[in-house]
Amino acid sequence: MKKKSLLIICLVMVLVLSLGVSSAKAIKPFKGLADIPEIKNKRPIHVALEAGGGAEIQLKYIKKFSEKTGVPVTHELMLMSVVYPKVMPELVAGTGAYDCTVVETTWTNEWSPYLYSIDELAAKFDPAGVEGWKLDAAGIGTTMRRCASDRFGVQYGMPYYTYDEFLFVREDITNHPTEKANFKAKYGYELRIPKTWKGLMDQAEFFTRKKGERLKGEPLKHDFYGFAAMAGNFAHVHDSYPSVLWGMGGNYQTVVKEKLFGDVIEYVWEKKNVELMIKAGEFYRKLVLDYSSPGCRTGFWDYNTSQIAEGYAYMMDNYIPLDQWAFTVEEKVPGARLVIAPLPEAPYESRGYVGNFYQGVTKASKNPEAAFWLMRYMGSYEFQKAAGEEGWASIRSDLYKEPQYKLPEWRTKIGARGEMLLRNWSEWSTPEVVDTYFHFNSKAAGRMYEMHILPLHQMATGMISVKDAVKWIITETIILEQKFGDRPIRVEEGIWELLK
Repeated sequence: MKKKSLLIICLVMVLVLSLGVSSAKAIKPFKGLADIPEIKNKRPIHVALEAGGGAEIQLKYIKKFSEKTGVPVTHELMLMSVVYPKVMPELVAGTGAYDCTVVETTWTNEWSPYLYSIDELAAKFDPAGVEGWKLDAAGIGTTMRRCASDRFGVQYGMPYYTYDEFLFVREDITNHPTEKANFKAKYGYELRIPKTWKGLMDQAEFFTRKKGERLKGEPLKHDFYGFAAMAGNFAHVHDSYPSVLWGMGGNYQTVVKEKLFGDVIEYVWEKKNVELMIKAGEFYRKLVLDYSSPGCRTGFWDYNTSQIAEGYAYMMDNYIPLDQWAFTVEEKVPGARLVIAPLPEAPYESRGYVGNFYQGVTKASKNPEAAFWLMRYMGSYEFQKAAGEEGWASIRSDLYKEPQYKLPEWRTKIGARGEMLLRNWSEWSTPEVVDTYFHFNSKAAGRMYEMHILPLHQMATGMISVKDAVKWIITETIILEQKFGDRPIRVEEGIWELLK
């Protein structure tokens, strides 16, 4: 009798295991429109989208979604400086004004109470359940997924556009024999794409020239600058400055956690980081005031990219989507060749600003089913491939690994950016690194981000001292964390004396 019972138990276990295997095999990978099931709720949905750059590319694909599903989709295009103050009150009030909204990843921990997690939505609306979503997510850069998650690792939206920051350099100038010889004579080492902050500053100085001076042996018809900064009173000065700070091995407030990808115990302003904030501030201000066009003091990515595209500057730090505009210098300036390189400095290569825009489904939505599938589609391989071939900054690592995009004809559209992004997500700004930034941990991070803009702008343009800017940032960060955050924050001894 015991043998018979044991045999029955074994047979049941084999059956359960085989069903599990067959179920796993039965999950069809989600690729795009054809894989969206019939949406029962046909109520129209309204979506908030970012504007600027190549934002219009996404609109025709949203129209295709509407045609396929029968769900009307209306949208609002907003500059990112408008999204936070416009969408946040709607979320808090639960108005349902937006069924789906663009989210900048710094806002995730603050907005998470008002958004559905993807797991919640997938469990309810995806026939393959959460496992179907996970299978699709495997093709997305892991750093992109961490950026779209709260500090506990819960993902609240589908990344669909990245703006990781890198160095853009006129390689034709770097490799010119006369320039190389003159540079070595002045600085005592070979001219190459800068891998250190000293090298970057030396090159910014060396290539800043007046009209009539020679560049590549030819007299300049206009002033030429060694660098093009983003120092205007906009969000982008915030993104440029930490690219230097992180690259120098520093950070803002230290995030003390129970464990990696775990809860936060406290935030600490450490003296070593404050010292590096001062160093990074002095460095960045010199780049802005001495070696960038005066227009960079009031501009953002629009102005500094135009400096490169029109042949007025040697290098810039900028977001990866701006490569499409920047590469046009190769059409406008004879012999020009632009390359994308990691920001300095080893072992902190390319610790540029990192993040993405993702679509999140609001809990006040009257049609979360349709909003979920629109979100899934915008991050799908089909959408990302089609839009990526038009210049859209894809978040999918599986797309960038496709052999065809390594061919020369794809260099300026997908190839160059893909190489940098794949390395960034696997070597430099990995999920483990990103997890140490307050941006992706604090519930007050969105407010802190906005607060940083003015002191950094005034510091970079010489209106206030570097120490005053750092003191301003620390003071306001403490106030914001205490008022809108949920964890203790403190300052190490000796910091206030350092900032006198």
